[in-house]
Amino acid sequence: MIFREISDYKKILPTKGRILALDVGTKKIGVAICDDTQTIATPKLIIKRQSNLKDFATLLSIIQENPVIAIIFGFPIKMDGSENLMSDFVMNFVKNFEKFLQELSIKNVTLIVFDERLSSFKARDFFNKSFKKSAQKDYDDISASLILEHFLNDLRQS
Repeated sequence: MIFREISDYKKILPTKGRILALDVGTKKIGVAICDDTQTIATPKLIIKRQSNLKDFATLLSIIQENPVIAIIFGFPIKMDGSENLMSDFVMNFVKNFEKFLQELSIKNVTLIVFDERLSSFKARDFFNKSFKKSAQKDYDDISASLILEHFLNDLRQS
């Protein structure tokens, strides 16, 4: 089951356990993870997109290496709250990933779609301020970390 409202997943999400966050794009997937106490969000890696099946296999190995209880998918929407083409792309990715997990009988991972407005912009801004121009590369994992940080803050506040 895919959750979109904090009131829905707050009821079922344990207060301990690692949560993975993904910033899904057409060319890359930024990955971040938090600690067991759900306090610190850390950028983990950037996956260069190949195909859903290969990308799902990579994500599965991360899930298996880290006892992940939930995956947060950054959901791109416009500032006015309306959806766009990228919203559809991400939702299709989430639904296909859910099907992939179901086919493997993996049922202990909660999938959550979470508003990611401005996360990529903030990550790019942070990266530009923190690193020399020559060192600037990808920031998708930082963006995923910001998504996870916002999610954890919302979870604690609600």
